[in-house]
Amino acid sequence: MITRKATLAIFTGLIIAGTAYAADRDDHQKLGSTSSDSTDITLGIKGGDGIDLGNGSGSILIQGLSAISLGDFGANGAGDISNSSTFCVYRTGGGAGKIKYNITPTSTYKALVDKDNKNPIGYTMAYSNNVDAVNNKALTFVETDVTTTVNGTLSKSGDTHLCTGSNGKITVTADFSDVAAAPAGNYKDTLVLVVSPI
Repeated sequence: MITRKATLAIFTGLIIAGTAYAADRDDHQKLGSTSSDSTDITLGIKGGDGIDLGNGSGSILIQGLSAISLGDFGANGAGDISNSSTFCVYRTGGGAGKIKYNITPTSTYKALVDKDNKNPIGYTMAYSNNVDAVNNKALTFVETDVTTTVNGTLSKSGDTHLCTGSNGKITVTADFSDVAAAPAGNYKDTLVLVVSPI
């Protein structure tokens, strides 16, 4: 869902016609059988160009996260267990250029839990993109400035906005020793990535 922080300002004027006297403020404002006036129409969309915004305004959209499966751990497993998902971020004001934003991970349990919501297994998160060679920037459950990435492409289908172009990746890693010590079972958590313009 795209959040609307953009400001639209449309100014309209009043056309005065008839026999009323129109002040002679402009070449086309004359008293006569017809009369006309003009108005300026302006539109402002906060966001600016590229990364040098510094005002935290504009609208932003994140889409494309897919389920992250860490697979099945067996007795012969070795090493931390990791997998990732790419996603797309679009923000107004970036055009086809670069954008910057904050990302805040939130989750139900901040750990993987079993079917009874017990036996938590902690996991770590990291952000990557291939624009500025950012590779596995650590994320925690607090707001983090994301290094610059190229803007996604926005389109619309009915009432739904769509973002195309994978310009970010989240990687989740469960520690081997925690997994090896956990009881058998299926573990899960729901991770939500909240993005906001910078």
